[in-house]
Amino acid sequence: MPTICGRGFYNHRPLLLLMDRILDGRPVAVAGDGSLPGDFVAVGDVVQAFLLAGERPQALREAFNVSARESASHLEIVQAMIEATGSPSRVLCIPAPLARAALWAGRLLRVHDLPACQDGYLFHPNRYSIEKARRLLGYSPALSAAAAAAVLIEGYREDRDAVRRRSRGY
Repeated sequence: MPTICGRGFYNHRPLLLLMDRILDGRPVAVAGDGSLPGDFVAVGDVVQAFLLAGERPQALREAFNVSARESASHLEIVQAMIEATGSPSRVLCIPAPLARAALWAGRLLRVHDLPACQDGYLFHPNRYSIEKARRLLGYSPALSAAAAAAVLIEGYREDRDAVRRRSRGY
């Protein structure tokens, strides 16, 4: 399942750090030209999918992808977050080989602690087909991935201090 977005869904440390950079007006890096697809989904759309699956007999013993109305590139997701907050952040497109080397060196030197398991999201497509859910459940998500990301950062901006206190700075 893609990243679930909505107020209160702040449990992914790398995403919190990204949103902090945007809210602080600092530059934000994306790997390559930013064209890799990434899927975010609004929590309301996830709830809709679960309710539909619970109501439809044809959902029994089936698995469904739940995602946004349309995917967005990493660049579009970051830009949607920047625009939603009015941040002066700039997006820096870092060539993928250089970004990989920087992540590796950063781990070695303990400059950052982004888990290696997160690298896949940065360098590989992350898109889910919802055609089966549309066809069998009538699933019709309201928001695009970019719009869901904008909703996420808008809520986080309001809850940021509480999240930091609760998570001890994460």
